Amino acid sequence: MKQQSLAAATGTLTAAPKFELPEVFQGPQEKVVGRALAPYITFAHKGRPDEYTKLVGKFGGIDEGDMYLIEGDVLTKLPTVKVSPMRIKQYWIEKNPAGEMMKSSYTEMPWPWAESIDAVVLVYLDDRVVVANIQPHTTKCSGFKVLADALDECQKPEWADKSPAHKETLQINQPFMRFFGEMRVAPPRISKRSGLPYRITQCSIKPVTNVEVKLLKAFVESDHKKSMEDAAARFSLRLKEIEEKLIKR
Repeated sequence: MKQQSLAAATGTLTAAPKFELPEVFQGPQEKVVGRALAPYITFAHKGRPDEYTKLVGKFGGIDEGDMYLIEGDVLTKLPTVKVSPMRIKQYWIEKNPAGEMMKSSYTEMPWPWAESIDAVVLVYLDDRVVVANIQPHTTKCSGFKVLADALDECQKPEWADKSPAHKETLQINQPFMRFFGEMRVAPPRISKRSGLPYRITQCSIKPVTNVEVKLLKAFVESDHKKSMEDAAARFSLRLKEIEEKLIKR
């Protein structure tokens, strides 16, 4: 039979010793909160084992490079996703064998430097809009070059010449809200350099319709400022990390 403690056996608790606490231990305990991450889009990769395990646990068998939206514990697979770019920053990095960034550059650098992008996008889901950060690297950058070109193009007069639908979007004051890119990850290809498979992002640009405008209105009427600020903070932190490693030219 399990032996009871003295307090449990007698129904009384012995007097606890008194401590003389240093000042730092005195006063009420501050609230401890869990780590909050702004929503982000990721490309499944075994090199990020915690994230990869989480995705496998939710979806079962997955393919490397598949695209997912992660909102805390809410995971959404994105075979195709509609996004509007709020900000896109391109740079090149040199990594050590452990995959850590050693140097960075805002001008194009030769191999083994790798092209990278940090972006903040509006994600159009069926019933809502989500602000998400995304960090594509190397071959995943191709679709974001298409987005960046469209963001530039939609601010020029020639945008109106594409179609009546394109022309109508010019009434929208924020350029990035005038269009969206339908983005997907293409099937694997084989690299001529390494012989290994790789996947690129593909993007098709379309002017927004009433479907997207309705979602945008609902988003603006919600607590959108907090999600914008969270995404901006994550984006700014990443840029700070990049600029700390910038090479001097």
